[in-house]
Amino acid sequence: MRINREYLILSVFSVGFVAILYNFVSFVARNAVNIPFWDQWSVADIITGKMDLLQIILYQHNEHRIGVGLLIMKSLAMISNWSQIYEIIFISLLIVLSSLILIYIRCKEKKQPDILDLFIPLIILNTLQIENLTWGFQIAFVLPLFFLCLWILALRIRSTEIRYLTLSFLSLLSAFSSFHGLILPLLTIGLALLDYCKYKSLSGKLFIAAALANIAIICSYFIGFTSNFQTNLSFGRSWETVKYFSLATSNGFFFPIDNTSVNIAIVLIVISFLIYGTRRLLREKQKNNDVFIGCLLISFSLAFASLISIGRSSFGLDQALASRYITFTMLAPLGLFFIFSSMRYGNYLKTTLLAVILFNSIFFAGKISTDLNNIIAGKRRALDCYQTVSAPDLDKCYKTFTLFPNEQYLDQRIMDVLRYKRLNEFN
Repeated sequence: MRINREYLILSVFSVGFVAILYNFVSFVARNAVNIPFWDQWSVADIITGKMDLLQIILYQHNEHRIGVGLLIMKSLAMISNWSQIYEIIFISLLIVLSSLILIYIRCKEKKQPDILDLFIPLIILNTLQIENLTWGFQIAFVLPLFFLCLWILALRIRSTEIRYLTLSFLSLLSAFSSFHGLILPLLTIGLALLDYCKYKSLSGKLFIAAALANIAIICSYFIGFTSNFQTNLSFGRSWETVKYFSLATSNGFFFPIDNTSVNIAIVLIVISFLIYGTRRLLREKQKNNDVFIGCLLISFSLAFASLISIGRSSFGLDQALASRYITFTMLAPLGLFFIFSSMRYGNYLKTTLLAVILFNSIFFAGKISTDLNNIIAGKRRALDCYQTVSAPDLDKCYKTFTLFPNEQYLDQRIMDVLRYKRLNEFN
């Protein structure tokens, strides 16, 4: 009877996962367009020309060091004539693999998946993170999610030396992917401190080595750093910054509504369970993996929300709802799921959380994807135009749809890019 029950659960889980994956893949396939868009034109010269490897790794876009993602982008361009389809497929693989890693970790804890574990792919494979699923330039932005999941998987390595070497290497890759990638070396330092002080599983020498290595990673990020921030940073405790932070966090729960009371309530619930999880980690003799992973995910999410609140809140509250941010603010409900999995009445809490996410997805999340169809349609019109236009009429395509806000900058590169992509030889 037990075997039949386990087989039934596995079958339901598999069917549910395939359905979620199919929805994700079909969404990406419908909306991928093979044309550079917006910020991606800023790296056109690097993609189509030559650049030293070290220059690529240290390349700075706004406040982000995007070297690892840019290196992947250039490598893909060499085999695909800079196809944005290849880039979008790569991003999609990163997100799918992140989901599979966390599912694997849950299965290793319980020996088999539970139906409620479908919450993991439901959250990670959501189609509301639109910009990251339709914009090839977002490779660097999404990479820290993948490195975080690999980092969590690497916690299972038995050898302490190899484990911390792997964690530090992933921290390095994450740091040189995007500014928020710097959160991972901070988490590595925090883990080393916990292992050394609380669990006594780390020698003093290895603790110092791990801490210094990750401090060096953070410091190396700022060597030659230029303050290319898009707007004034908001370090003050202004009410608008608090509202921005709470709205961005709520967006991770697929609730993109500016309702200050609800937004702050969501933040307080998340912080409360983070405190609960942290107290358990400090109080209990043995580390509970579900609690630890839950605290990690919530900490990353809140740190990310803090960074964008400091760096972007002066743009206004609407900017907090940028769909690309969901990829990291969604880690808050995911972290709650892992913490709930360790609790006595966790299944009731997980079911409630799942119901909230589904409710928000159905009734509120449409606000996130309002402009998607117009942007995708515009990119397709521009692509059709640029594929057939003659050189003297290029300005007509720019008026069809704006691929980059600076027309003169685009005019200087569009012909070389179209030739490189073999979309128009202008014979």
